[in-house]
Amino acid sequence: MVDEVKLHPAVKTPDGWQFRVDVHRQPHLVSVSEQYYRKLTHSKVSPMELTLIAVEVVLSERSPQALTEEVSLEQLAELIPDFEKRVRGRVRSTAATNPI
Repeated sequence: MVDEVKLHPAVKTPDGWQFRVDVHRQPHLVSVSEQYYRKLTHSKVSPMELTLIAVEVVLSERSPQALTEEVSLEQLAELIPDFEKRVRGRVRSTAATNPI
């Protein structure tokens, strides 16, 4: 799945970051608020890593069409009942192998 997802560098926003994420060459803008980033990661991985993890979690359960043209991580969490639990688990394993 990772080879089908391409993240571009973040644009800093007043409350966090926005990433352009290409899924099967279709562009999406994914917003990450700093507050939600800290809630999910406790700053153990970068916002970019969190975004990749979150998109991969969604794509493991849903089709790429589940990602609208512009979406926030909070909106993605509404698509999958255990989204936050799954993302936190992936964050823990990523942070253990690749600490910031």
